[in-house]
Amino acid sequence: MSRVCYLCKKNEAGKPQDITFQYKGFDFTIFKPGLVCEGCEKERFMKLVDEFNKYKNKKLVTYSDGKLFIDWSLYVDTESSWREDTYSADIKNGMTDILEALGILTIESAGNYEVISAGPISLNPRAHIMELYFTHKEDAISYAKLKYANAQYNWEVRQIGEVIKKKEILKN
Repeated sequence: MSRVCYLCKKNEAGKPQDITFQYKGFDFTIFKPGLVCEGCEKERFMKLVDEFNKYKNKKLVTYSDGKLFIDWSLYVDTESSWREDTYSADIKNGMTDILEALGILTIESAGNYEVISAGPISLNPRAHIMELYFTHKEDAISYAKLKYANAQYNWEVRQIGEVIKKKEILKN
């Protein structure tokens, strides 16, 4: 029995899965929940991207000479002020979603970068409660410089080596 999309009430929702598509010259990979059709989820995400083309008259991401450039100052400013109002929190979460969809931030730790303080305590961005990792060293450094340059504590950027998951460790 197939489910109908709860947004458009027309198309089949299908199974939860990652979907990849191009929009405004960028390649995005997003997660489509099982209750929404691919078209509605793409439309939702494209509206989110369009919202950021208007936010503070700045662009979070630009593309030049075959490379993505992130305006980390815009991200850090928004991240620092998101507790002030709900709109800023929505903007911060939306920015994080876009950076994840572009592969700039990821939940995968192995081989990626983190900003860390003594403890060790991760200072990386989060998506709700999940810690995110930078896929490029330059992005981790730019973020850390903008966010923690004046911190009273020491911090560093490090690349995470091998990660052995619980499932692998507990195998017979």
